Amino acid sequence: MWFIKSKKSSLHAKKSRSGIAVSERVLKNERLSSDFVLGAIDDGVMMVSRDNLIQLFNPGASKISGWPAEESVGLDFHNVLKLVSQKGEPCPPETHPFTRALAGGRTVRDSKLWLSTKAGKVLPISVVVSPVLDENDHPTGNVVGVF
Repeated sequence: MWFIKSKKSSLHAKKSRSGIAVSERVLKNERLSSDFVLGAIDDGVMMVSRDNLIQLFNPGASKISGWPAEESVGLDFHNVLKLVSQKGEPCPPETHPFTRALAGGRTVRDSKLWLSTKAGKVLPISVVVSPVLDENDHPTGNVVGVF
């Protein structure tokens, strides 16, 4: 067990501005950057600005929605992440989780929605949308959603 202790003690965590603890090894390895992590996960990750435009769309979001990332960035999120109720009715814009998070500056969770993909296929999804906060914990006007 002595080797486990010595190995662990050589990994010093650095806290980033976002509050994430990261080892120095990860910080020094560009292969393990946030771009790499966002590209490696299967969940869809999307960042939307206060003007409703998609700023970030990872490969998981592309796979789930059917929208290529290159086409999605710069579009209004309502056109890409078309949500419907369990009854198949379109989600009114004011009840869309991204709209609610942008308007309220708080995390919104919804697991009772369905996504209408670019091809028209309807999939059940769970969405969590959180505001991006500045260094004083105030919303910046951007939100990040995972689905």
